[in-house]
Amino acid sequence: MLLRRQRLLQRLRPLPPEPLDEHAPETPHERALARALGLDTPAGRTPWAAHTLHRTGAEPGPHAWAWITPCHWQAGMDQVLMQDPAALALDAAHERALFDAMLEDIDLMPTEHQEAARRIRGGQSVTAFPEGTRTRTGELLPFKKGVFVLAQEAGVPVVPVGILGGRAILPRDTWRVAPGDYTVRVGTPLDPEAFPDPEALREAIRRALLGLLEGQEPLQRHP
Repeated sequence: MLLRRQRLLQRLRPLPPEPLDEHAPETPHERALARALGLDTPAGRTPWAAHTLHRTGAEPGPHAWAWITPCHWQAGMDQVLMQDPAALALDAAHERALFDAMLEDIDLMPTEHQEAARRIRGGQSVTAFPEGTRTRTGELLPFKKGVFVLAQEAGVPVVPVGILGGRAILPRDTWRVAPGDYTVRVGTPLDPEAFPDPEALREAIRRALLGLLEGQEPLQRHP
């Protein structure tokens, strides 16, 4: 083993030092490792998390990846040490509680459907406008797919709501508000689990909204 190490050391060649600012977020050995792995990026922007994900066989895709590492500080009378975070032995429930607390403190809303669906299942209501823009003609525009994927992942009822009069009161491309009647019609909730895929749910919601706008869909009655 010692002889093998000696041979390995003989093969090593010094490289010119890389100029690093003293406040750089990465240490020199991390920069050297990044170069050896072909991750030639500016200091502090090395995609370590995405690289690790790729090594497991998964693909990062278009999303950004990062690690959130809880610090395990040990403070003494004359020194402060940072211990291995693994010694904290956090289970999945503790990790989720830590992540949720961080989201509340920094006011961050994840964009992943899984996280959004988890919040909706927990009781958070979401209002979505599936057209993604305002109509110029008054006709219902094509629906985007994302909100219906989210609805099926959350598994909670979807309530179709039709709005009448908004275009006349506040036309598109202007901030001038005109007087008029504004009507909101609330339809019957639809169970996403009753549909085989998001496309089928999307078409059902579209039919329900058309019925509300044309006065044919039954409305919910509230006392």
